[in-house]
Amino acid sequence: MNKILAACFCALLASCMGSDYADPNMTENPFGNSQIAETNVMNIGDLKESKDFKFIIANGAYKKVEKSIQIKGRVTGNDAQSNLYNTISIEDATGAIEVSVGQGGTSGFMPVGQEVLVELKGLYIGGYRKKAQIGTVYTSANGTLGIGRMNRQEWAQHYKIIGTADPSQVVPTEFDVTKIADASYINANASRLMTISGVEFSAADGKAVYAPDDGSVTLTSNCANRTLKGLDEKKIVVRTSTYAKFAKAVLPTGKVKITGIFSRFNDTWQIQIRSLDDVVADDPFAGIDGTGLGTAESPIDVTRALSLIAKSAYEATKEYYVTGIISKIKEVDTGNYGNATYYISVDGKDANNLTVFRGYNIGGEKFTAEDQIKVGQKVVVAGTLTLYGTEPEMNAGNKIISIK
Repeated sequence: MNKILAACFCALLASCMGSDYADPNMTENPFGNSQIAETNVMNIGDLKESKDFKFIIANGAYKKVEKSIQIKGRVTGNDAQSNLYNTISIEDATGAIEVSVGQGGTSGFMPVGQEVLVELKGLYIGGYRKKAQIGTVYTSANGTLGIGRMNRQEWAQHYKIIGTADPSQVVPTEFDVTKIADASYINANASRLMTISGVEFSAADGKAVYAPDDGSVTLTSNCANRTLKGLDEKKIVVRTSTYAKFAKAVLPTGKVKITGIFSRFNDTWQIQIRSLDDVVADDPFAGIDGTGLGTAESPIDVTRALSLIAKSAYEATKEYYVTGIISKIKEVDTGNYGNATYYISVDGKDANNLTVFRGYNIGGEKFTAEDQIKVGQKVVVAGTLTLYGTEPEMNAGNKIISIK
């Protein structure tokens, strides 16, 4: 009798579960709200500049979205390395905005390159120190109200995952340093994924790290602001949380290219890198012909020296090491000046020459005999580069490093 009742119960349970339980629908993304339909999409740039929210954002206020407005863009930054805390950066062709949500692990279902549709009705848009955010009303410890993090349950009802992530669709914009203090530029580009090239960390000495927590650096909200050489710290910094997985990584020395979310704090750019992969050694010879780095260990060849000059890509005060073969000698002064003017090329032929103007012998010594240099000899010469009229040359005062 018990076996018969058990069989009947199982049959009844199976019928209540229905066919969907036995054969689950695997086409819908389990995250977010798949029921959101694309009906009233607004460009992010237009949203931030709209009469409803422009003043709100600029003045640190907030406003609830009362009508159905949507934005659609791709994720450019998340919490994968814990430097963008409770923040998801979303960008389209017109601008970017940050979503503030009290949820960790968002990188698992919102990786970089993931397209997402966000229904804004019922959420709040506001400004934190002029930075545009999507979130909810937040009460600080002192009772001040402002824009802050929504809870994950609320957020889940307001976004829809579209397709699969495609990181190739996320291409950083090159930051224009000449517009670093341009108010319209920061308004238009704040929170974008951008790249700044040819910069150096001021504190980089082979030991300093991104975000130490040992008291060696003043922290604000558990973050360290690192400055860049030659750039006003009131205008731009690299901001890293002490909780970032790379917080204790050593700052790279030399010129680097930095990619990150170019957030803002009032009128200061705050670059937030997403991982150590966002900081790479800068290639000063990108787009320049020839070979070599211009150092004693890696001299540039004449082709690269000529390319640097032709493209005005050389640094006027920098000493470059250049290697070539003497193709012609114009003059060797063995008197008071003790210098020589000659030409070098890649192959020793009298074409595609770099003029070595009034240079000195090895170690900066004066020439005492005309036969101290000869056509066909291979030399490494150190000096500054210039374009004199139409003639590419190495400035007077250069010296031979080696000759053979």
